[in-house]
Amino acid sequence: MKAFIEKTMNDQIFDLQRLVRVKSVSRGEPAQPGKPFGRSVYEALETALDIARSRGFEKVWSVDGYAGVIEYGEGDETLGILAHLDVVPEGEGWTYPPYGAEIHGSRIYGRGTLDDKGAAVSAIYALAAVKESGVKMKRKVRIILGTDEEIGSLGVAHYLKTEGAPTMAFTPDAEYPVVNSEMGILQATYHRDGAYAIRVSVGTAANVIPGVVTVTLPNPAKTVPVPEGFTAEFQENTITVTGRGGHASMPEFAKNALLATLQVLNAQELPEQDAALVNGFSKLWALDLHGEHLGIDVTDDSGRTTYSPDIFTVDETGVTFTTDCRHPFSQSADTLLNTWDAAYGKLGFTRVKEIIKPGHFIPADSELVSTLMRVYNRINGSDSKPLSASHFADQDAHLSRLVRRNVPGPLKRDLFRVARLSEKVVRPCLNDRFDLGFPLVRDPEALAGFPDRHVVGPRIQPAALDVGDRGVPLLHQRLGEQPGGHH
Repeated sequence: MKAFIEKTMNDQIFDLQRLVRVKSVSRGEPAQPGKPFGRSVYEALETALDIARSRGFEKVWSVDGYAGVIEYGEGDETLGILAHLDVVPEGEGWTYPPYGAEIHGSRIYGRGTLDDKGAAVSAIYALAAVKESGVKMKRKVRIILGTDEEIGSLGVAHYLKTEGAPTMAFTPDAEYPVVNSEMGILQATYHRDGAYAIRVSVGTAANVIPGVVTVTLPNPAKTVPVPEGFTAEFQENTITVTGRGGHASMPEFAKNALLATLQVLNAQELPEQDAALVNGFSKLWALDLHGEHLGIDVTDDSGRTTYSPDIFTVDETGVTFTTDCRHPFSQSADTLLNTWDAAYGKLGFTRVKEIIKPGHFIPADSELVSTLMRVYNRINGSDSKPLSASHFADQDAHLSRLVRRNVPGPLKRDLFRVARLSEKVVRPCLNDRFDLGFPLVRDPEALAGFPDRHVVGPRIQPAALDVGDRGVPLLHQRLGEQPGGHH
C-alpha cells in the first residue's frame, strides 16, 4: 500500500488542485434542479466522484446531488468516512488566489485544501490503496461526501434519510490523535432599530472572523492609535482596519478586525447616538477572545469558552450583529443567551435569531475510541489521550448520532488500513498567514494516527500541501490554509 501511495503522489496533488479550483462556497449559489446547493457545489461533488471512478471504484454514486458515496468491500457492517466538499467564503487577505490551488514554496494554497477537500482526496486514495492491495475486507467502507457542512449539513441529513446510518463512522476534520468530545456551539443575532450616521457592513458567515473592516463616517476621520497587531488607513471620511481573518472556533489564531475597529471608532468624534453605540460595544467586547467582559469565560475539562463577534452591520434600518460562541459542557446555552440578552438589552438590542448545537462526548473507553487510540499509540510509541475538540466547528449535526452507534465486536486491524495511509501528518502548526499546517515528516512509518474532528478519525486533509524540498510531491507532509475559515 505504501508503494501505491508513493506511486500516485502526483495524481493526488493534481486531483486536489482540481477540487480546490472549484469555488464551492456553501450555499453561495441558488438551487437548481438536481443541484440543491447550486452549480459550483454540484461541480465539486461530480469532480470528487470522477476522481473515485478514475481510481477504479465501481460503486460510486450521487445521492440526489446532496451527497456522494464511494463504497468498497463487503459485509453487513459499514465503516463511514465523512468528508465535505463545500467551503466557507474566501474572505480577504490572501497571499495567493484562494481558488488557484497554486504551488508556492512547496505548498498548495487554496480554500478547502485543509477544510475539507484534502481529506476527501486523501480518503479516496487511501481506500484505493486498500483495494489495490487486495486485502480482504470484513466490513464495507463508505466514503460519504457532504456538500452543505459549513451551513446546515442538509446534505448528510438527506443521505441518512435515503441511505441510512453506517454502523460506525469518523470524520477526518480535526487533529491527532483522536477527538472524542466537542463543546457546544451557540450563534446569536441581535438587532436594534435606529438612525445612525456611520456605515458598516462586515462579515461573511457567523463562524468566520473578519480580517478587514471598512467604516464610513459622517465627518473626516481622525488618525488615532490602533491596537497592537492591527493596521489602519485613515482617508477622508473612511477608516479601514486590517487584522487577520480566521475561524471563530480558534480566535486565538486570528486578529478580529471588527473588535479593533470599535476601539478606533471609540476615539473618533461621532454623533451622540453613534458614539454611545460604539462605546457600549468597545467595552463589552474589548479585544476579548473568551467573552471576558461579558462574564462568560468558563473553563472545564471539555475546554474554554470562545466568543467572537463576526457579522456587524449599521445601515438605514439600524444595527444588526451576529456572534459565535463555543462553550464547555458546564455552560448551558440558556444561561449564555440570558446573559447576552441582559447585556445587549441595556444597549437597546433584541435577540432575533439563535442557532444551538449541543456538544457531545464519546467515552474514551468505548470500543471505537479506545481502538483508535490503541493503534495510534502503538505506531507512535506514545501514551497519548483523546482530545476535546474545543476549537472545531460542527462537522455535522447528525454525525454524533452515527458514532454513538456502538456495535459489539472488535474493530479488526484491516479497518484501520484506510486511515493508516494518512500517517505522514502530525499535529498542526502555524505559518505566517494563518495557514494551518503540518510539520514535514520524512519517514512514512514514523507517524500514524487518527486525528478526528469531534468524534473519532484521522485527519487526512492537506491544506497547503507540501510537495517536498526534494522536488518529489509528498502528500500529507506540510499542510495549511489561508485566512478566514474552518474548519
